[in-house]
Amino acid sequence: MDVPAPAQTHGFILGPWFHPRAAEPPVSVSARYWYNPELRSRYFLVPGSIANVMTMIGTLLTALVVAREWERGTMEAMMATPISMAEFIASKV
Repeated sequence: MDVPAPAQTHGFILGPWFHPRAAEPPVSVSARYWYNPELRSRYFLVPGSIANVMTMIGTLLTALVVAREWERGTMEAMMATPISMAEFIASKV
């Protein structure tokens, strides 16, 4: 059976709407939460919040230590040593 190309294309496009079984997907996908099957929000939020707080504490403590060096006047002595800025920051962390 030789079907003209425009009719064949039209059939491919409209076929799933006119045939109910043709529109069903071949695979059924369902989301499963193995870590938190009850979907409690605290199990999702608390680990991220703890990591965020720990990051902020580390940053703030480093900034406080460097500010204390400036207040004491020992920063000039540190700048006179032959270390790089990255080594200096790493020593304060």
